[in-house]
Amino acid sequence: MANELPLFYRDLVPFDSTAHASLTFPKTLTNFKFAAQTNLIPVFIGELADASRHYPLVFIPTGENQAPVLTAVVGVGDGVNRFVNADGQWREGCYIPAYVRRYPFIALRNDNNADAQLSLGFDKSAEGLGAPDGDILVDEGGKPSERLEKIMQFEAEFQRNADVTREMAKQLQAAGVLEESNLQMQLPGSTEAKTVSGFLMVNEKRLRELADDKVLGLYKSDCLALAYGHLFSLGNISKLMNNA
Repeated sequence: MANELPLFYRDLVPFDSTAHASLTFPKTLTNFKFAAQTNLIPVFIGELADASRHYPLVFIPTGENQAPVLTAVVGVGDGVNRFVNADGQWREGCYIPAYVRRYPFIALRNDNNADAQLSLGFDKSAEGLGAPDGDILVDEGGKPSERLEKIMQFEAEFQRNADVTREMAKQLQAAGVLEESNLQMQLPGSTEAKTVSGFLMVNEKRLRELADDKVLGLYKSDCLALAYGHLFSLGNISKLMNNA
C-alpha cells in the first residue's frame, strides 16, 4: 500500500475472499462520522448534476503536471464537515457524494496505468464491518455474494468516473481557463467575511474568449458542462454558511 492513504481510510487492506470469508457489512450506511473532519470531498462528472445543487464545487491543484481534482466544499477551512451532525447523520435532503457512499471499500490499482486491472480493498478499521445483521460478502461456495458483486460494480463505475473527470479537468487546465482563486464566506454572527484559499476556479471571461475551435472541443468532450456546473454551484456558499 502507498504510504499516503486516501481521504477517510486509516487501515487499508486488499479484500481476500478466503481471509475475509466471514466478513459482513450493514445493508445501509447510515453513520458518516468517518467523514466529519474534512472540508473537501472529491466529486465526479457522473454526479455533477446532483452535487452542484448542494455544494460549492471547486478544483484543487495536486502538483505539477497533475490534473486538478473536482471537489465539493463542505467546510470553512477548520476541518469540520458542516454536512455531518454530532450523531454522524448527513444533512437531510442533501446529496451524499459517491466518494462517501463507497466507504469503506475502494478500487485498487497496482500501478498508475489507467488500463490496469482493478482489485477491491477496504478499510478494516471501519465501523459496521462484521455486524451480525449485516450482509455477507462471500457465499458458502466461496464466491462473491450479490452484495459484494454490487460493491465491485459500484467501485468499477466510480473509478471510470474518476478517470473521465480527471481528463476533463486536464482539458480545462490546458485551455487556460482555470485560475487560482478563493471563496469569501460570511459566517453567521460575524461582521467579516472569511477567505478560504487554495482553489482553482473557471475564469468565465477567459472561457468566453476562447477561439471557436477550442470551445467546440470542450463542448464535444463535455468539459463545458463541467465548467458551467462548477460555476453554477458557487451559489451554494449560502447553504454551506447556513450550517456553519
